[in-house]
Amino acid sequence: MKLGLRRKLIRAYALILFLMVALALVNLYTTTAIQKRLHHELELSATSAHSLARVSTETGLVRANTLLHLQAFSTDDMEVHASEIARGQRAIGALFDTLAATLQIEVEQQKLAEFQFAWDLYSGIVDEHVLPASTANRKEEALSFVREGGTASMAARAAYHALEELQAGSATQTGRHLTSAASLQRTSQGILLAITILSAVPILAFAAHLTSQIVDPIDLISDAAQLVASGDVDWTVTLETGDELEALAESLNVITRSMRKTRAAKRETTEHLQQETHQRRHAQQVLSTERERLAATLDSMGDAVITTDTEGRITLINNTAARLTGWSQAEAAGKPLANVLHILDEPTGATLENTVESALTLGGDARLAFGGGGPAQRTILVTRGGTRRRITCSSAPVRDANGRPGGVFLIFRTTIAKQDGGVLWPR
Repeated sequence: MKLGLRRKLIRAYALILFLMVALALVNLYTTTAIQKRLHHELELSATSAHSLARVSTETGLVRANTLLHLQAFSTDDMEVHASEIARGQRAIGALFDTLAATLQIEVEQQKLAEFQFAWDLYSGIVDEHVLPASTANRKEEALSFVREGGTASMAARAAYHALEELQAGSATQTGRHLTSAASLQRTSQGILLAITILSAVPILAFAAHLTSQIVDPIDLISDAAQLVASGDVDWTVTLETGDELEALAESLNVITRSMRKTRAAKRETTEHLQQETHQRRHAQQVLSTERERLAATLDSMGDAVITTDTEGRITLINNTAARLTGWSQAEAAGKPLANVLHILDEPTGATLENTVESALTLGGDARLAFGGGGPAQRTILVTRGGTRRRITCSSAPVRDANGRPGGVFLIFRTTIAKQDGGVLWPR
Protein backbone atom coordinates (compact mmCIF):
# COMPACT_ATOMS: atom_id res chain seq x y z
CA MET A 1 0.00 0.00 0.00
CA LYS A 2 1.46 3.34 -1.07
CA LEU A 3 1.30 6.23 1.37
CA GLY A 4 1.67 9.92 0.73
CA LEU A 5 4.53 11.83 2.31
CA ARG A 6 2.16 13.66 4.65
CA ARG A 7 0.56 10.41 5.81
CA LYS A 8 4.01 8.92 6.32
CA LEU A 9 5.00 11.82 8.54
CA ILE A 10 1.72 11.59 10.47
CA ARG A 11 2.30 7.87 11.05
CA ALA A 12 5.86 8.51 12.15
CA TYR A 13 4.81 11.24 14.57
CA ALA A 14 2.03 9.00 15.89
CA LEU A 15 4.52 6.17 16.46
CA ILE A 16 6.98 8.46 18.21
CA LEU A 17 4.15 9.85 20.35
CA PHE A 18 3.06 6.30 21.17
CA LEU A 19 6.59 5.37 22.23
CA MET A 20 6.85 8.50 24.38
CA VAL A 21 3.48 7.80 26.02
CA ALA A 22 4.47 4.17 26.59
CA LEU A 23 7.74 5.32 28.14
CA ALA A 24 5.88 7.78 30.36
CA LEU A 25 3.45 5.04 31.44
CA VAL A 26 6.31 2.64 32.21
CA ASN A 27 8.04 5.35 34.22
CA LEU A 28 4.80 6.14 36.03
CA TYR A 29 4.12 2.48 36.78
CA THR A 30 7.68 1.87 37.99
CA THR A 31 7.71 5.00 40.12
CA THR A 32 4.31 4.18 41.59
CA ALA A 33 5.34 0.60 42.37
CA ILE A 34 8.56 1.73 44.04
CA GLN A 35 6.76 4.44 45.99
CA LYS A 36 4.15 1.93 47.13
CA ARG A 37 6.84 -0.47 48.25
CA LEU A 38 8.74 2.27 50.09
CA HIS A 39 5.54 3.55 51.64
CA HIS A 40 4.60 0.03 52.74
CA GLU A 41 7.99 -0.62 54.31
CA LEU A 42 8.06 2.75 56.01
CA GLU A 43 4.49 2.24 57.19
CA LEU A 44 5.43 -1.17 58.65
CA SER A 45 8.46 0.36 60.36
CA ALA A 46 6.38 3.23 61.75
CA THR A 47 3.62 0.87 62.87
CA SER A 48 6.06 -1.47 64.61
CA ALA A 49 7.86 1.47 66.26
CA HIS A 50 4.54 2.95 67.41
CA SER A 51 3.35 -0.44 68.64
CA LEU A 52 6.59 -1.01 70.57
CA ALA A 53 6.25 2.45 72.11
CA ARG A 54 2.70 1.63 73.19
CA VAL A 55 3.83 -1.76 74.52
CA SER A 56 6.51 -0.03 76.57
CA THR A 57 3.92 2.43 77.88
CA GLU A 58 1.32 -0.23 78.61
CA THR A 59 3.82 -2.51 80.36
CA GLY A 60 4.92 0.40 82.53
CA LEU A 61 1.30 1.17 83.37
CA VAL A 62 0.58 -2.48 84.18
CA ARG A 63 3.63 -2.66 86.47
CA ALA A 64 2.75 0.65 88.13
CA ASN A 65 -0.87 -0.38 88.70
CA THR A 66 0.39 -3.69 90.07
CA LEU A 67 2.52 -1.87 92.65
CA LEU A 68 -0.33 0.51 93.44
CA HIS A 69 -2.66 -2.46 93.79
CA LEU A 70 -0.29 -3.95 96.37
CA GLN A 71 -0.16 -0.69 98.32
CA ALA A 72 -3.91 -0.06 98.27
CA PHE A 73 -5.92 -0.96 101.38
CA SER A 74 -9.39 -0.04 100.21
CA THR A 75 -11.36 -2.36 98.05
CA ASP A 76 -12.36 0.42 95.67
CA ASP A 77 -8.74 1.37 94.98
CA MET A 78 -7.84 -2.25 94.48
CA GLU A 79 -10.65 -2.69 91.94
CA VAL A 80 -9.59 0.42 90.06
CA HIS A 81 -6.00 -0.80 89.82
CA ALA A 82 -7.11 -4.32 88.90
CA SER A 83 -9.28 -2.88 86.14
CA GLU A 84 -6.30 -0.89 84.76
CA ILE A 85 -4.13 -3.99 84.91
CA ALA A 86 -6.72 -5.99 82.92
CA ARG A 87 -7.08 -3.20 80.35
CA GLY A 88 -3.31 -3.00 79.96
CA GLN A 89 -3.07 -6.75 79.54
CA ARG A 90 -5.69 -6.66 76.77
CA ALA A 91 -3.98 -3.75 75.06
CA ILE A 92 -0.61 -5.51 75.21
CA GLY A 93 -2.21 -8.67 73.78
CA ALA A 94 -3.62 -6.69 70.85
CA LEU A 95 -0.26 -5.02 70.31
CA PHE A 96 1.36 -8.46 70.18
CA ASP A 97 -0.90 -9.30 67.25
CA THR A 98 -0.01 -6.03 65.53
CA LEU A 99 3.70 -6.59 66.06
CA ALA A 100 3.45 -10.13 64.75
CA ALA A 101 1.95 -8.72 61.53
CA THR A 102 4.42 -5.85 61.12
CA LEU A 103 7.68 -7.46 62.23
CA GLN A 104 8.53 -9.63 59.23
CA ILE A 105 12.22 -10.20 59.95
CA GLU A 106 12.93 -13.54 61.59
CA VAL A 107 15.18 -11.99 64.26
CA GLU A 108 12.47 -9.53 65.21
CA GLN A 109 9.91 -12.32 65.36
CA GLN A 110 12.25 -14.23 67.65
CA LYS A 111 12.76 -11.21 69.93
CA LEU A 112 9.01 -10.67 69.98
CA ALA A 113 8.46 -14.29 71.00
CA GLU A 114 11.03 -13.92 73.82
CA PHE A 115 9.38 -10.76 75.07
CA GLN A 116 5.91 -12.28 74.86
CA PHE A 117 7.08 -15.34 76.81
CA ALA A 118 8.67 -13.17 79.54
CA TRP A 119 5.63 -10.93 79.72
CA ASP A 120 3.23 -13.87 79.90
CA LEU A 121 5.33 -15.20 82.80
CA TYR A 122 5.16 -11.85 84.57
CA SER A 123 1.42 -11.55 83.92
CA GLY A 124 0.86 -15.03 85.30
CA ILE A 125 2.62 -14.10 88.52
CA VAL A 126 0.55 -10.93 88.80
CA ASP A 127 -2.69 -12.79 88.17
CA GLU A 128 -1.79 -15.55 90.60
CA HIS A 129 -0.13 -13.74 93.48
CA VAL A 130 -0.96 -10.04 93.34
CA LEU A 131 -4.58 -9.64 92.43
CA PRO A 132 -5.98 -12.22 94.90
CA ALA A 133 -3.71 -11.10 97.81
CA SER A 134 -5.48 -10.74 101.17
CA THR A 135 -5.70 -7.39 102.84
CA ALA A 136 -4.16 -8.67 106.07
CA ASN A 137 -0.99 -9.88 104.40
CA ARG A 138 -0.76 -7.18 101.64
CA LYS A 139 2.21 -5.36 103.07
CA GLU A 140 4.24 -8.50 103.39
CA GLU A 141 3.16 -9.65 99.93
CA ALA A 142 4.06 -6.27 98.42
CA LEU A 143 7.55 -6.50 99.91
CA SER A 144 7.88 -10.03 98.62
CA PHE A 145 6.75 -8.92 95.13
CA VAL A 146 9.19 -6.07 94.80
CA ARG A 147 12.06 -7.70 96.66
CA GLU A 148 15.26 -8.01 94.64
CA GLY A 149 15.59 -11.60 93.46
CA GLY A 150 11.93 -12.27 93.79
CA THR A 151 10.03 -14.22 91.18
CA ALA A 152 7.96 -11.26 90.03
CA SER A 153 10.96 -8.95 89.98
CA MET A 154 13.00 -11.36 87.93
CA ALA A 155 10.10 -11.94 85.51
CA ALA A 156 9.61 -8.20 85.08
CA ARG A 157 13.33 -7.65 84.54
CA ALA A 158 13.40 -10.43 81.90
CA ALA A 159 10.35 -8.95 80.18
CA TYR A 160 11.82 -5.44 80.10
CA HIS A 161 15.15 -6.76 78.91
CA ALA A 162 13.43 -8.63 76.08
CA LEU A 163 11.41 -5.50 75.26
CA GLU A 164 14.58 -3.36 75.10
CA GLU A 165 16.23 -5.87 72.81
CA LEU A 166 13.11 -5.90 70.65
CA GLN A 167 13.08 -2.10 70.52
CA ALA A 168 16.76 -1.97 69.68
CA GLY A 169 16.32 -4.60 66.96
CA SER A 170 13.31 -2.73 65.61
CA ALA A 171 15.24 0.53 65.53
CA THR A 172 18.12 -1.21 63.76
CA GLN A 173 15.73 -2.76 61.30
CA THR A 174 14.05 0.61 60.74
CA GLY A 175 17.44 2.08 59.91
CA ARG A 176 18.01 -0.79 57.54
CA HIS A 177 14.63 -0.15 55.99
CA LEU A 178 15.51 3.49 55.45
CA THR A 179 18.89 2.56 53.98
CA SER A 180 17.22 -0.05 51.80
CA ALA A 181 14.60 2.50 50.75
CA ALA A 182 17.31 5.00 49.75
CA SER A 183 19.16 2.27 47.86
CA LEU A 184 15.95 1.13 46.25
CA GLN A 185 15.18 4.69 45.23
CA ARG A 186 18.62 5.06 43.65
CA THR A 187 18.16 1.71 41.94
CA SER A 188 14.75 2.76 40.68
CA GLN A 189 16.17 6.01 39.35
CA GLY A 190 18.89 4.05 37.56
CA ILE A 191 16.28 1.70 36.13
CA LEU A 192 14.17 4.62 34.95
CA LEU A 193 17.23 6.25 33.38
CA ALA A 194 18.13 2.98 31.65
CA ILE A 195 14.55 2.58 30.42
CA THR A 196 14.62 6.16 29.14
CA ILE A 197 17.91 5.61 27.32
CA LEU A 198 16.82 2.26 25.91
CA SER A 199 13.55 3.80 24.80
CA ALA A 200 15.34 6.76 23.25
CA VAL A 201 17.55 4.45 21.16
CA PRO A 202 14.69 2.99 19.03
CA ILE A 203 13.08 6.45 18.81
CA LEU A 204 16.32 7.97 17.52
CA ALA A 205 16.88 5.00 15.20
CA PHE A 206 13.36 5.35 13.80
CA ALA A 207 13.80 9.12 13.45
CA ALA A 208 17.10 8.56 11.60
CA HIS A 209 15.45 5.97 9.35
CA LEU A 210 12.53 8.29 8.62
CA THR A 211 14.92 11.17 7.97
CA SER A 212 16.92 9.06 5.54
CA GLN A 213 13.71 8.01 3.78
CA ILE A 214 12.84 11.68 3.20
CA VAL A 215 16.16 13.51 3.02
CA ASP A 216 18.00 11.02 0.76
CA PRO A 217 15.34 11.12 -2.00
CA ILE A 218 15.21 14.91 -1.71
CA ASP A 219 19.00 15.10 -2.10
CA LEU A 220 18.79 12.77 -5.11
CA ILE A 221 16.06 14.88 -6.72
CA SER A 222 18.03 18.07 -5.95
CA ASP A 223 21.13 16.64 -7.66
CA ALA A 224 18.99 15.62 -10.63
CA ALA A 225 17.51 19.12 -10.87
CA GLN A 226 21.02 20.61 -10.87
CA LEU A 227 22.00 18.26 -13.70
CA VAL A 228 18.94 19.39 -15.68
CA ALA A 229 19.88 23.02 -15.03
CA SER A 230 23.39 22.34 -16.36
CA GLY A 231 21.97 20.67 -19.49
CA ASP A 232 22.83 17.06 -18.60
CA VAL A 233 19.75 14.91 -19.25
CA ASP A 234 21.35 11.55 -20.01
CA TRP A 235 20.13 9.87 -16.80
CA THR A 236 17.03 8.51 -15.07
CA VAL A 237 15.98 8.87 -11.42
CA THR A 238 14.65 5.66 -9.84
CA LEU A 239 12.71 6.06 -6.56
CA GLU A 240 10.31 3.60 -4.94
CA THR A 241 9.11 5.64 -1.96
CA GLY A 242 5.44 5.41 -2.91
CA ASP A 243 4.78 9.09 -2.20
CA GLU A 244 5.02 12.54 -3.75
CA LEU A 245 8.80 12.25 -4.01
CA GLU A 246 8.44 9.28 -6.35
CA ALA A 247 5.93 11.28 -8.43
CA LEU A 248 8.36 14.22 -8.52
CA ALA A 249 11.18 11.92 -9.67
CA GLU A 250 8.96 10.52 -12.41
CA SER A 251 8.12 14.09 -13.50
CA LEU A 252 11.84 14.80 -13.80
CA ASN A 253 12.21 11.62 -15.87
CA VAL A 254 9.43 12.82 -18.20
CA ILE A 255 11.18 16.18 -18.56
CA THR A 256 14.54 14.57 -19.33
CA ARG A 257 12.98 12.18 -21.85
CA SER A 258 11.29 15.11 -23.59
CA MET A 259 14.54 17.08 -23.59
CA ARG A 260 16.42 14.10 -25.01
CA LYS A 261 13.85 13.75 -27.79
CA THR A 262 14.02 17.49 -28.50
CA ARG A 263 17.80 17.38 -28.52
CA ALA A 264 17.81 14.37 -30.84
CA ALA A 265 15.36 16.09 -33.19
CA LYS A 266 17.41 19.28 -33.09
CA ARG A 267 20.60 17.32 -33.77
CA GLU A 268 18.90 15.54 -36.67
CA THR A 269 17.64 18.86 -38.04
CA THR A 270 21.08 20.40 -37.66
CA GLU A 271 22.68 17.47 -39.45
CA HIS A 272 20.07 17.77 -42.20
CA LEU A 273 20.71 21.51 -42.53
CA GLN A 274 24.44 20.93 -42.58
CA GLN A 275 23.97 18.33 -45.27
CA GLU A 276 21.75 20.67 -47.29
CA THR A 277 24.25 23.51 -46.79
CA HIS A 278 27.05 21.26 -47.95
CA GLN A 279 25.03 20.20 -50.97
CA ARG A 280 24.14 23.80 -51.73
CA ARG A 281 27.76 24.89 -51.42
CA HIS A 282 28.74 22.05 -53.67
CA ALA A 283 26.06 23.03 -56.18
CA GLN A 284 27.21 26.65 -55.96
CA GLN A 285 30.77 25.58 -56.55
CA VAL A 286 29.67 23.50 -59.53
CA LEU A 287 27.55 26.41 -60.78
CA SER A 288 30.43 28.81 -60.28
CA THR A 289 32.70 26.50 -62.18
CA GLU A 290 30.19 26.20 -64.97
CA ARG A 291 29.67 29.94 -64.99
CA GLU A 292 33.41 30.46 -65.23
CA ARG A 293 33.61 27.90 -67.97
CA LEU A 294 30.64 29.52 -69.77
CA ALA A 295 32.17 32.96 -69.34
CA ALA A 296 35.45 31.72 -70.74
CA THR A 297 33.60 30.17 -73.65
CA LEU A 298 31.57 33.33 -74.29
CA ASP A 299 34.66 35.48 -73.96
CA SER A 300 36.29 33.45 -76.70
CA MET A 301 33.36 34.15 -79.04
CA GLY A 302 33.49 36.93 -81.59
CA ASP A 303 29.83 37.89 -81.01
CA ALA A 304 28.66 39.98 -78.08
CA VAL A 305 26.63 37.99 -75.52
CA ILE A 306 24.52 39.21 -72.58
CA THR A 307 22.33 37.09 -70.27
CA THR A 308 19.68 38.41 -67.88
CA ASP A 309 17.31 37.05 -65.25
CA THR A 310 13.55 37.15 -65.61
CA GLU A 311 13.51 40.74 -64.25
CA GLY A 312 15.87 41.98 -66.96
CA ARG A 313 18.97 42.41 -64.79
CA ILE A 314 22.28 41.44 -66.35
CA THR A 315 23.79 38.25 -64.97
CA LEU A 316 26.61 37.80 -67.49
CA ILE A 317 28.31 39.91 -70.19
CA ASN A 318 31.24 38.75 -72.29
CA ASN A 319 34.26 40.78 -73.29
CA THR A 320 32.94 41.56 -76.79
CA ALA A 321 29.66 42.91 -75.36
CA ALA A 322 31.58 44.92 -72.78
CA ARG A 323 33.81 46.39 -75.47
CA LEU A 324 30.86 47.24 -77.75
CA THR A 325 28.66 48.76 -75.00
CA GLY A 326 31.43 50.51 -73.12
CA TRP A 327 30.45 48.87 -69.81
CA SER A 328 32.91 46.64 -67.97
CA GLN A 329 31.78 43.24 -66.79
CA ALA A 330 31.91 44.31 -63.14
CA GLU A 331 29.95 47.51 -63.78
CA ALA A 332 27.29 45.84 -65.92
CA ALA A 333 26.58 42.95 -63.55
CA GLY A 334 23.18 43.43 -61.88
CA LYS A 335 22.29 46.49 -63.96
CA PRO A 336 18.99 46.60 -65.92
CA LEU A 337 19.53 45.53 -69.51
CA ALA A 338 18.14 48.84 -70.91
CA ASN A 339 20.87 50.80 -69.05
CA VAL A 340 23.68 48.81 -70.69
CA LEU A 341 22.21 47.75 -74.04
CA HIS A 342 20.72 51.05 -75.33
CA ILE A 343 19.41 50.30 -78.83
CA LEU A 344 17.41 52.43 -81.26
CA ASP A 345 15.45 51.88 -84.43
CA GLU A 346 17.65 53.77 -87.01
CA PRO A 347 14.91 54.95 -89.35
CA THR A 348 12.69 56.37 -86.59
CA GLY A 349 15.23 56.98 -83.81
CA ALA A 350 12.82 55.32 -81.31
CA THR A 351 14.25 53.36 -78.39
CA LEU A 352 13.63 49.62 -78.58
CA GLU A 353 12.43 48.47 -75.11
CA ASN A 354 10.92 45.37 -73.45
CA THR A 355 13.58 43.18 -75.06
CA VAL A 356 13.39 40.66 -72.21
CA GLU A 357 9.59 40.64 -72.10
CA SER A 358 9.47 40.14 -75.87
CA ALA A 359 11.87 37.18 -75.69
CA LEU A 360 9.98 35.57 -72.78
CA THR A 361 6.63 36.15 -74.52
CA LEU A 362 7.69 34.76 -77.92
CA GLY A 363 9.38 31.81 -76.31
CA GLY A 364 11.97 31.50 -79.07
CA ASP A 365 14.50 33.52 -81.04
CA ALA A 366 13.27 37.06 -81.61
CA ARG A 367 15.23 39.59 -83.68
CA LEU A 368 15.08 43.11 -82.37
CA ALA A 369 14.98 44.34 -85.98
CA PHE A 370 11.88 43.77 -87.96
CA GLY A 371 13.58 41.11 -89.99
CA GLY A 372 14.56 41.09 -93.67
CA GLY A 373 17.40 43.52 -94.03
CA GLY A 374 15.92 46.75 -95.42
CA PRO A 375 16.92 50.19 -94.19
CA ALA A 376 13.78 50.51 -92.16
CA GLN A 377 14.76 47.52 -90.21
CA ARG A 378 18.21 48.68 -89.05
CA THR A 379 19.17 48.83 -85.33
CA ILE A 380 21.58 51.29 -83.71
CA LEU A 381 23.54 50.54 -80.46
CA VAL A 382 24.33 53.64 -78.42
CA THR A 383 27.43 52.95 -76.33
CA ARG A 384 28.14 54.31 -72.90
CA GLY A 385 30.29 57.01 -74.41
CA GLY A 386 27.58 57.99 -76.94
CA THR A 387 29.07 56.25 -79.96
CA ARG A 388 26.54 54.73 -82.33
CA ARG A 389 27.06 51.37 -84.00
CA ARG A 390 24.85 49.49 -86.36
CA ILE A 391 24.16 45.98 -84.96
CA THR A 392 22.00 43.00 -85.42
CA CYS A 393 20.58 41.41 -82.24
CA SER A 394 18.83 38.13 -81.43
CA SER A 395 17.35 36.98 -78.10
CA ALA A 396 15.98 33.73 -76.74
CA PRO A 397 14.61 32.66 -73.36
CA VAL A 398 16.83 30.58 -71.05
CA ARG A 399 14.92 27.64 -69.53
CA ASP A 400 15.72 25.40 -66.53
CA ALA A 401 15.47 21.59 -66.36
CA ASN A 402 11.70 21.83 -65.81
CA GLY A 403 11.19 24.09 -68.85
CA ARG A 404 10.50 27.22 -66.81
CA PRO A 405 12.06 30.46 -68.15
CA GLY A 406 15.00 31.64 -66.07
CA GLY A 407 16.06 34.68 -68.06
CA VAL A 408 17.04 35.85 -71.59
CA PHE A 409 20.08 35.14 -73.76
CA LEU A 410 21.03 37.99 -76.13
CA ILE A 411 23.62 37.90 -78.88
CA PHE A 412 24.48 40.82 -81.19
CA ARG A 413 27.20 41.89 -83.59
CA THR A 414 28.15 44.95 -85.58
CA THR A 415 27.46 45.21 -89.36
CA ILE A 416 30.07 44.80 -92.11
CA ALA A 417 30.30 46.75 -95.44
CA LYS A 418 29.69 45.30 -98.95
CA GLN A 419 32.13 45.68 -101.80
CA ASP A 420 29.81 48.10 -103.66
CA GLY A 421 29.87 50.54 -100.68
CA GLY A 422 26.58 49.33 -99.17
CA VAL A 423 25.99 47.64 -95.78
CA LEU A 424 25.69 43.93 -95.11
CA TRP A 425 23.19 43.01 -92.40
CA PRO A 426 23.74 39.59 -90.91
CA ARG A 427 20.66 37.42 -90.77
